Amino acid sequence: MHLVIRVNVDGQNIPISLEGGINSPRRINGSYSTNDPKLQAAIEKHPGYGKKFQLTKTINMNPAPPPVVEDPAEVVKEKPQAYISPAKNATQAKAELNKKFKISWSNLKNIPAVLKFAEEFNIEYPNWERE
Repeated sequence: MHLVIRVNVDGQNIPISLEGGINSPRRINGSYSTNDPKLQAAIEKHPGYGKKFQLTKTINMNPAPPPVVEDPAEVVKEKPQAYISPAKNATQAKAELNKKFKISWSNLKNIPAVLKFAEEFNIEYPNWERE
C-alpha cells in the first residue's frame, strides 16, 4: 500500500509519501517520519488525517536534559559554629558528646573516636589536658 498526500508548510506545497502499507488484517496506507514540528503540524491539519492515515507514534527528538545531580564529594558541608567545650579530659568529652550531642556511648570507645566527632561538630577543647 502506498499513499501520497500534499501539505502546505510556510507557503510551500510539500508531497508526503507514506510507504510500506499493508492491507490485512487492517488497512495501513504506510508510514512517514519527520523531526520537523512545522511539517508534523501541517500533516495533522490535512483533511485525510484520522481517516486515511493517522499518527501511530510520537518521539520526542529534544528530550529535557537530565536533572543535574551534585556529586556528594563536591558538596561542601558548612561546619557549624565552633562550640567551646569546658571538658578537661576524654572522659568529660565523652560524657558531653553523649548528653549534649546524643552520640551513643558505643561510638565513643576511644580518644580518636571522640576527636572525630569533635571535628564533625566543630567542637574545640581548649582546657583538655591530653592524657
